[in-house]
Amino acid sequence: MSLSEEIKNSEVDVIIVSSDEPDEFDRRHQIMKEKGYDTPEKVRELIDKIKLEMLKEKGGVRN
Repeated sequence: MSLSEEIKNSEVDVIIVSSDEPDEFDRRHQIMKEKGYDTPEKVRELIDKIKLEMLKEKGGVRN
């Protein structure tokens, strides 16, 4: 296999994937389950709550 000059002369990111280690998504999913967001409905409620808070911060929603 040969590499182009651009690749030979530049920095690259190396990502190592291990079947023995959880990935970032798996870690986040586990944390959410531990915090009580263990069903799709609870996750949707959290997302809606966050969106509402973001709108309030932008001044788009008033209580």
